[in-house]
Amino acid sequence: MEFFWGKVRHHNQRGRKLGFPTANINLRKNISEGIYISHAKLGNSIYQALTFIGQAKTFNEKRFHAETYILDFKQNMYGKWISVKLLKKIRNNEKFDCYFDNTNRQLLIFYSGGNPGKIMLYTLSGSLVLEDETSNQQWVHIKITHLKQGIYFLKIPKLGITRKVFIW
Repeated sequence: MEFFWGKVRHHNQRGRKLGFPTANINLRKNISEGIYISHAKLGNSIYQALTFIGQAKTFNEKRFHAETYILDFKQNMYGKWISVKLLKKIRNNEKFDCYFDNTNRQLLIFYSGGNPGKIMLYTLSGSLVLEDETSNQQWVHIKITHLKQGIYFLKIPKLGITRKVFIW
């Protein structure tokens, strides 16, 4: 896989506002766009991380860059040097219509192409925490009151979709 490094800089701070701050790094390498499981080195410590490479299509951005979320890390990284080793690509860079409704503790998934079928939610370590069979509807509401704050993977096998989901 790939390896890159750079100085952490300010960007839109969307991740920070959602409770998941990312280290934003300008990329000078041509790396395939998508979401990766990664390792991030900050100082002398190596951390488990998730890294996004590309243009943030969900937010209609045109700038090609890297964003790394370091798991269980709460320190200020701005202006510090970080190196990132990409371990495994999880998915391509795609726009996704899935929303977390914190008021009602549910995931809202919009799909206009008929019955999406089985929906599964996994922890980052790969443990299945939720499985739901959907009906033929555009909006799917899935109660997640039993889940802790964190990052999960949403998988819809019939549609070939696997996405990262933030629950706060």
